[in-house]
Amino acid sequence: MLGRGEGPQVVHEALVTRALSMAGGSTQVLRNVAGEPILGLPRG
Repeated sequence: MLGRGEGPQVVHEALVTRALSMAGGSTQVLRNVAGEPILGLPRG
């Protein structure tokens, strides 16, 4: 069980962790989208 006052901090950390992992993947997708047509890189 969570201690008194601990809940909001735990929830915040869980949401921030999830958001950062999504943001990291987004950067990689954007690099692929830009690299394929502009630089002529193969898809994959």
